[in-house]
Amino acid sequence: MTYSVMEFVAGQTLGIAIRLGAPFAPPRAIRITAQIARALAAAHDKGIVHRDLKPENVFLLDRDGRQDFVKIVDFGVAKVTPRSDKPAEPRLTRAGSVFGTPSTWLRSKRPGAVLGGAWSATPMAASTSTRSA
Repeated sequence: MTYSVMEFVAGQTLGIAIRLGAPFAPPRAIRITAQIARALAAAHDKGIVHRDLKPENVFLLDRDGRQDFVKIVDFGVAKVTPRSDKPAEPRLTRAGSVFGTPSTWLRSKRPGAVLGGAWSATPMAASTSTRSA
């Protein structure tokens, strides 16, 4: 059985922090980006892919005197890969389903996308961009 647990998170989204304080000093940007990468790696190790990562789904908290502690939220459209030692559960999405936040989709994942020539897909760079979408 797959289920979600939510907690109350008191903090500021990365989106608000970008709008109020961009550009970030390099050490701060690196600290936040590294935490996002570690959090995603931990989820991926458990077979969970977020699929809707955007600045509004990253909270920056003050925790135990540590500023910019990262909390990734809204795993509502996450893909959960069943563990090999557990029986398979019904899939929550099917091939061709469209979900998430369209403005944050990679160009290659947008419906009707045609890619030609060289192109770059850098989701982590997009997540830490100092431009507002």
